[in-house]
Amino acid sequence: LQVSADLGSAYDHSGWLLGDPHSHASPSGDGDITMEDRITVTAASGIQLHFGTDHDHIADYRPVVDALGLSAVMASVVSDEVSPPFRGHMNIYPVEPLADRGNNGAFGWWYEPIVDTAGLFADLRARHGEDFIIQSNHPTDSGLASSAQWSPGSIGAPDRWATDFQAIEVLNAGDLDGFEFFLDVVPRGQHVAAVGVSDSHSHTGGRVGFNGTFIDMGTDDPAEYTDQALRDAFWGQRTIASRGVFLDLSVKPGSTVAPGTTVDVEARSPSWIVVDRLELYQDGQRVETLLGATGQFTLDAMSDAVFNIVAAGDTPMQPLSNDTPWATSSPIYLDVGADGWTPPLPPLTLEN
Repeated sequence: LQVSADLGSAYDHSGWLLGDPHSHASPSGDGDITMEDRITVTAASGIQLHFGTDHDHIADYRPVVDALGLSAVMASVVSDEVSPPFRGHMNIYPVEPLADRGNNGAFGWWYEPIVDTAGLFADLRARHGEDFIIQSNHPTDSGLASSAQWSPGSIGAPDRWATDFQAIEVLNAGDLDGFEFFLDVVPRGQHVAAVGVSDSHSHTGGRVGFNGTFIDMGTDDPAEYTDQALRDAFWGQRTIASRGVFLDLSVKPGSTVAPGTTVDVEARSPSWIVVDRLELYQDGQRVETLLGATGQFTLDAMSDAVFNIVAAGDTPMQPLSNDTPWATSSPIYLDVGADGWTPPLPPLTLEN
């Protein structure tokens, strides 16, 4: 009961919805849970925004949410995890089912040849419209980065690379799979939101509710969810990738600020989730650490820079998880001279 009480009061996140932008159910070939159970487990775990990211299927969970009587506590986003070999997996959302096409219009990579990844992204845009988000899933584990032979500063397989994506999984089922990739490409001009997900394929896999993304939607009421507000939040990079922690920042992620701007930080969590330190990253490198769960950073540099703020702890989140707490903000941009932000690092080198 105490654990439940702490969870219920832990996250004062007015204006933000807690989402899980990557989980699976029976429409996926590797989904071991029914659609009804997926929605029930997700809602019971405190997730307010479910994403129906089944492999190569567009499955609409919204009627399931309504039928289960959960629309007051959770909304669902129509999505698809596009999963072609040698290109990496990527989620697309929000989309609408194409009722006049097979499988609700999901891209069938097994009978539609892919010349290169940039062409794949263009085909998806032509199919579903221009205004959905492309999320790079587990990028360094059979994802976009590993497929394109990414290493810091370079791409070894340019035909498997493309830049038309708007989100990166930095946290997948508790693992910091894409954080290094995120830290490398953002200072080079890739404007992306940081995302945390469960990538759950079962009832308890991926620790649904522990791993997720806080999304600045202007509301914390799922009944007020709109696709346009979701698009705006991701385009504006107003997200926090979380493993048990909410970051309350006086400067919102995605903002562009002037030199000398201070950011007040409070890492919020239940009493049994202990945050030990706050970290400031500049241009992909950790430059300052403050002990405790509250503090203030000053954002300053001689030239344009990009910052993100991390909260971390070394104590496992017992009694419910052996993982340790962690969260990161999406980028905050420093514009020196008020003449428009310029990436502080050179573009990725495309190797021949």
